[in-house]
Amino acid sequence: MNTTATALQPNTRVGYRVQPHLSVYAGWDWHRFTADASFAGSNNDFEEPGYAVGLQFEHPITRSESVAFSCGPGHLQSHRS
Repeated sequence: MNTTATALQPNTRVGYRVQPHLSVYAGWDWHRFTADASFAGSNNDFEEPGYAVGLQFEHPITRSESVAFSCGPGHLQSHRS
């Protein structure tokens, strides 16, 4: 049985840099996961659209700053009932 899942995650975000390497952001995310097998049966898709807020730490890896390391905590609030 193949349980490999792929994800499609388009989003729109607006951010504000509060320190040289730290930003806050807000926006909209849409996550979709496909699964060959799950607790809900076979060949199901799981979708979760919603509003996103969080912090993002970004630090350049190269001197040109074209490549950077990025991480941070965030929250996705579903707008579905």
